Amino acid sequence: MMRAGTFRFYGGLLIMFVSGSYLAIERLAPPPAAVDVQEEVTCRVARVTAPSGAEIIAEVAMTREDRARGLMGREDFGTDEGMLFLYDPPKAVTMWMKDTPLSLDMIFIRNRDIEVTGIERGTTPFSTDEIASPGRVGAVLETRAGAWPDLEAGDRLEIDCLE
Repeated sequence: MMRAGTFRFYGGLLIMFVSGSYLAIERLAPPPAAVDVQEEVTCRVARVTAPSGAEIIAEVAMTREDRARGLMGREDFGTDEGMLFLYDPPKAVTMWMKDTPLSLDMIFIRNRDIEVTGIERGTTPFSTDEIASPGRVGAVLETRAGAWPDLEAGDRLEIDCLE
């Protein structure tokens, strides 16, 4: 459960929890040095909206364990479901498809302005080939392959916390 009125800087983003159910992300300058960027974000499920209005309901992978497990072993999930991996601080990341039986699209997101910096479409199930982010990212959204065919690098997303 989120705490009303909780604020958090996340690598240049202000994440604000209001009334226990909303995550607002606004473009800001990098946080001042005195801000504790290690405070835990408690959002577990988020709605990610593309410029077209299409939505993905995503589990939020905040911990190292959540990120390591990812969508491994998932036999099925809808084209409107996914997983959002958050990185604090932003960094270059590599992903893989080990033990993941479904083809995915990996959407790399620069966190400062929620801009899509790259998309790896139609990944190969069970592959151990590394998929590298195009530079430092604050988040990666994994969706079912083909869920957002019109999304392109440079598009901006909206992210709202649901629980």
